[in-house]
Amino acid sequence: MKKHVLVQDWKFLKEQVDINTLDVTRFESIEIPHTWNHIDGQDGGNDYIRCVSTYVKTFDFNKTLPRTILEFEGVNSIANVYLNGTHLGEHKGGYSRFRFDVTDVIHEKNNTLVVYADNRHHEDVYPLAADFTFYGGIYRPVYIIETTEVAFDLLHHGTPGVYVTQKDINHTSAHLDIDVYIQNKSKSPQTHTLTAAIYDDQGQLMDASKLMFNPSTQRHLTLSLKVNEPHLWQAIEDPYLYTVKVTLSNEIEVIDTKDIPTGLRYVHVDKEAFYLNGVRTRLNGVSRHQDKKDIGNALSLEDHQRDIELIKEIGANSIRLAHYQQAEEFYDLCDQVGFVVWAEIPYISVSSKTDLTGSNALSQMEELIKQNYNHSSIIMWGISNEITIAGKKNNVDEILLKLQKLSKKLDPYRLTTMAHVSMLDVHDTQTKLSDIHGYNHYFGWYSGVVEDFKPWLDAYRKAHPNRPLSLSEYGVEGIHTLHSETPKVKDYSEEYHALWHEKAYQILEDTPFVWGTYVWHMF
Repeated sequence: MKKHVLVQDWKFLKEQVDINTLDVTRFESIEIPHTWNHIDGQDGGNDYIRCVSTYVKTFDFNKTLPRTILEFEGVNSIANVYLNGTHLGEHKGGYSRFRFDVTDVIHEKNNTLVVYADNRHHEDVYPLAADFTFYGGIYRPVYIIETTEVAFDLLHHGTPGVYVTQKDINHTSAHLDIDVYIQNKSKSPQTHTLTAAIYDDQGQLMDASKLMFNPSTQRHLTLSLKVNEPHLWQAIEDPYLYTVKVTLSNEIEVIDTKDIPTGLRYVHVDKEAFYLNGVRTRLNGVSRHQDKKDIGNALSLEDHQRDIELIKEIGANSIRLAHYQQAEEFYDLCDQVGFVVWAEIPYISVSSKTDLTGSNALSQMEELIKQNYNHSSIIMWGISNEITIAGKKNNVDEILLKLQKLSKKLDPYRLTTMAHVSMLDVHDTQTKLSDIHGYNHYFGWYSGVVEDFKPWLDAYRKAHPNRPLSLSEYGVEGIHTLHSETPKVKDYSEEYHALWHEKAYQILEDTPFVWGTYVWHMF
């Protein structure tokens, strides 16, 4: 496999231009990643431009392998893609990867790639309403990928086509299944070999498995690996990573490989706490949006690294990635640094009035899980956030149940979770739907005083004596340049901010059944 980045020399216009009448002389020159809301989406006016914009890229391409795939890491929120006048397809959902096979469409010279990015409101695409900017644009990189005719199936929901399942992990042994999906565009019946191996961080082979197969008839294969006395991934204390290497060969040579950093770990939750590898672990974390002043969500690798460093600096050991799938690079960094990750989809605030089946929420859930299945830092899948803030409408209970069932079907080895709006009654059936859960509470800001946490937590424990809890959001708004000698609720002063957190910290520290806390908001 060969991967070529396609980020320079794009043309952009903040309007929809008919593909048959493209005149790029009116367009501005840009580079990808790009958003057109980097200023108006951050100025506080809540009037940022939501429209269809046109991106155009012309390029030559010298093929060296027989199959060619076009990859987008993220286009918000609906993308329609054309190559040389051919409509490749539409993708609904602004936060996940998608690909098209362009083998029969791409030329050696004078290719024209046109992308229509649409961040307008669409009642069948989540998120529908939320307190963050739905930045429009091609805000993550674009790639051209070359593969052989027989290769790992990159069209399998935008994944690498290889899934590492941690089936049975403990301090004595680790058992893994390696599921591989094969793409076969060849008519040859030639026998192929699939090999999986696991190496420690010094490159020493721990175990390997191999099988012969015919790609004409076998497209899904499973290999198993075992590590005795594994070195476990213990979050930020010891984020130890093995490497699972999967290799595809024909009778002559290696034709495809995939290296997957893998932290071996297991979790469980009882009525009192969260446990990582049998060690009681309080998750003290923050929530994170993928944006930055003056550049919006068009983040670079350096921006992701900076965020990771700042989150680590404040002493966090967990991150809630709110409220959507985030960049591959950020999950990679979490694996390496050791943050326990809560990953979720943008099924937030309101459920669709027109799609009572939840089809787009389910689609985004499937993409989130399958595309990020191999990230060991992800411990829980979030199926919703404050979805009843406007009341239980539009079949929300049934959709939540579908999301829960789908998540457990796709990944029975991780936990599911959800973040409830503060007004949701503690006896509501939603509080028992996911494996674990949390509440978003802002005592001392939107209502009451910070001391109200204690009676609420006591009431929750009485209602759920065997179910632990997280505070999936908590905090107050503060401006670090604003000061007061008499700090009070909603004065935005740094002093009130600090005093509030000191009081909240003491209450939460003295409440052992709270398994995790996530400050709203780090950035």
